[in-house]
Amino acid sequence: MRTRHNEGMSLAVWHLALASDWGAAQTSGEYAVSTRGATVDEVGFVHASYDYEQVCRVAARVYGSVAEPLKLLALDPYVMADVGITLESEPGDPNDGTGERFPHLYGGAIPVTACVAELPAHMSGGALVLDQPVAELLRRQLDVREAAYAVVTDERGRVPTGTP
Repeated sequence: MRTRHNEGMSLAVWHLALASDWGAAQTSGEYAVSTRGATVDEVGFVHASYDYEQVCRVAARVYGSVAEPLKLLALDPYVMADVGITLESEPGDPNDGTGERFPHLYGGAIPVTACVAELPAHMSGGALVLDQPVAELLRRQLDVREAAYAVVTDERGRVPTGTP
């Protein structure tokens, strides 16, 4: 069973990426990896997490043996919705509809402009280690739409002339 969450969604969703995959995406303009070793075209969606604890569980299970650098990406659901990417809340185990739910991002590759924060990370002893303090990560998990408008609007909430 899928539950759509684009409507009313305000917080970023998180995706753990190999730093090399994220680097390639920055060159091409879009991120087309679903999860470690699989593309969006192969799986049909991009795996994501709702919060840091969920990211850590996924990291241990899927990336535990990875030696290369990682990036923890904060993705803005509004930017994704604007290009037709839908966020659907689905069970992590499709055979267990009562299990933990994860955000799955349907609609193709994610534009790199949807990434509002990229945090360097690595695996150590099978656990995710951020190369920045967790407090900084938690500070960045905010209403990304509000933060974006604060950057590009004037005191009256209008986009100034000449702003891209």
